Amino acid sequence: MNNSVSSENFLWNIGIVALLLWIAVTVFIVIACWRIFARAGYPGVLALLMFVPIVNLVMLYVFAFREWPIYKELKELRHKVGSNF
Repeated sequence: MNNSVSSENFLWNIGIVALLLWIAVTVFIVIACWRIFARAGYPGVLALLMFVPIVNLVMLYVFAFREWPIYKELKELRHKVGSNF
């Protein structure tokens, strides 16, 4: 009986460790995506959409092939200054 309780505790502890690891990885991914979206000129909150199935694929497509807002702003500023970069 003691061996059974010991193995149940071991499995319970493994489950807790796995859950904590999953939470840590999820937080890391959200922070990384948030920073990438923000640096590209999009709202950082769009990073949360990366966890929604199908929407994440659409967002990845939009993110890859659409002109980033930061480049639009840069183009407008260069046009104002009159430089031809």
